[in-house]
Amino acid sequence: MREEAWQGGINFPCVIWGSSGVRSLLECGKEYICRARFGRGGNGTGGGEPPGRKAGEEAMSEITTLCYIEQDGKYLMLHRTKKKADINAGKWIGLGGHMEEGESPDDCVVREVFEESGLQLISYKIRGIVTFCQTGGSAEYMFLYTADGISGELADTCVEGELAWVEKERVPMLPVWEGDRIFLKLLLDGEDFFSLKLCYRGDALVQAILNGKETALVPSSDA
Repeated sequence: MREEAWQGGINFPCVIWGSSGVRSLLECGKEYICRARFGRGGNGTGGGEPPGRKAGEEAMSEITTLCYIEQDGKYLMLHRTKKKADINAGKWIGLGGHMEEGESPDDCVVREVFEESGLQLISYKIRGIVTFCQTGGSAEYMFLYTADGISGELADTCVEGELAWVEKERVPMLPVWEGDRIFLKLLLDGEDFFSLKLCYRGDALVQAILNGKETALVPSSDA
């Protein structure tokens, strides 16, 4: 699925986020272009330089979506166990991936959910924008969704890993990224919309900023 994106050299206008929403950098009168690459979220494989990018060049941004489908008090989760060189290997995550050329975030999340699960989203809502920062690396801007209406049959298999319905309160106790525990708590607490910045050093979360203010990190259940 997503591996073909690099081969096609997909380009699209870069955007930045703030408390007032999304603003295209094109408004500044300059054409800033982000080349989508695989990273922390969705179908990311992570690591290495994208084709055509030389060592030492400025890191580029990634734009992704992630969705937690709710049903009977559970989230549909994906246990990433099948792909090689997967930055999410062994982690439990929601469904999602990178935006393709010409897509809106809604287009992207609907397509990704269908590709990974065989389910069609019929009722879904954007809940926040999460910015991931990696020391010495690129940034990722992720549109975070929840969905409470689906149609179709859940696929028997997924090329990314194993799909499973997990009680919502139990999800943060699974092997998830540290920062995911923060926005999972916000979702469980019913936060309507938020902007969250998560800064990592390697695999370790070192800072979290919620709606412009630094917030406490959420430890794992066995910490």
